[in-house]
Amino acid sequence: MRLEIFQIRGDNHSKKGKAYHHVLGVLILISVFLENQNICMAPLDNQQGGQRSQGGMIMKVRILAILPFIGLALFFSGCDGSDSTSTSESEGDYPVIIPLEYFDPATINTANWMSKLFDVTPLNQIVFPGSHDAGMSKADNCNPNIVKTEKMTKTQKWNIGQQLIAGSRYFDIRLKYAAGSELMTYHRTEGKGCDGEVFRDIMKATGEFLMTYPTEFAIFKFSKFYHHGTHDAQSARDQLCLAMQAWDDYFKMPEHGGREIFYKRGCTMHDNLFHFLRVSDLRGKILAVFDPDSGSIIDPTKGRFSYWDVGNGGAWWLMNFPVYDEYSNTSDYFVMAVDQLKKYKIYGGFFKLHLFLLSWTLTPGVVTWNDDIENLAKKANGHLPFVMRRDIWGKHPEKFFPNIVYIDFVDIGINQHIIQYNPAVRTVWFQSLSAVNN
Repeated sequence: MRLEIFQIRGDNHSKKGKAYHHVLGVLILISVFLENQNICMAPLDNQQGGQRSQGGMIMKVRILAILPFIGLALFFSGCDGSDSTSTSESEGDYPVIIPLEYFDPATINTANWMSKLFDVTPLNQIVFPGSHDAGMSKADNCNPNIVKTEKMTKTQKWNIGQQLIAGSRYFDIRLKYAAGSELMTYHRTEGKGCDGEVFRDIMKATGEFLMTYPTEFAIFKFSKFYHHGTHDAQSARDQLCLAMQAWDDYFKMPEHGGREIFYKRGCTMHDNLFHFLRVSDLRGKILAVFDPDSGSIIDPTKGRFSYWDVGNGGAWWLMNFPVYDEYSNTSDYFVMAVDQLKKYKIYGGFFKLHLFLLSWTLTPGVVTWNDDIENLAKKANGHLPFVMRRDIWGKHPEKFFPNIVYIDFVDIGINQHIIQYNPAVRTVWFQSLSAVNN
């Protein structure tokens, strides 16, 4: 035997309606029969109230005389071959969520997985794959210019456009700017490190992706603007503001999509977005959030929202986009796993006024100088599907899941394992299940 899911045609509600007619008709007939028995067996009232009760009895008998015809009519309307409760095709659809035990995450299309989310879904009830240091898929202008520097600064194998196709929707973007150069990503400490993607390339790829897949959206977290030597953090922020406006103008042109790319809202930097923001508000857009040091340029009406790390304390609930994001700062996988699961147990879960970020990343140190970021990511990512299934879904189903699962070296397979924890992604719309012989 096998179960086959038939294409929705809108006839399931009519079938259920006929069944309801059968049941309701039978129940009415049974009720009439039992009430007639009561009437026949009821004792006569005393003389004082007899006339009034007798009038009530006559009315009851009249009603009971009509009810059998109603019951029979309902019963036979359920047997009628005609579709007396026909509905439109959309009205006939109803969802069933496939249990995780029976769902194959490899079936998820990572490029448009958000198309499965309901428009009314709040952001704090979504599980996002996230890309740590997302712009570092390449390593240019390294200092010192040796292979090891590249291996210790490169955190992704694909550029941001490719990461979007792979399913990532939350991006950690760190920018630098010097006069006469372009705005670009970086991974450096006191001058040591490398440059990554040019911001112009990131924006072009992201905009084209969102025009191709308008059901999707991306969250860009801008933080750690580089300040060293000729590179000034405020100059980088100012250049970013100009770039955002320029790309909005570019994608507003009919030949490039005909709409702005950055999400904007008429609110202040102190209005928590999780009170009201829904998936439908963001489809086809980039939500740009900025760290507290960028306070001078934050303006939600221009698409620049405030970000706050809940772990830093303060009145985080009065910021646009609060996130609990505390990495473990270790190269030891077991230390990281215990630390992150402990934080998840305290701060994680849906329905809060902040998101919880599970920082599933390992940080190279002096002890692990022979172990680069890619190898550390392979170790951490290799454990992630099992940890999500056993230690999060298995042990804390009442808390739901982390809102953002943050990884290095984003991979389609790993992202599919993360995305599957969105119930809507496992929803199948159908009308009937039919057992068919093999």
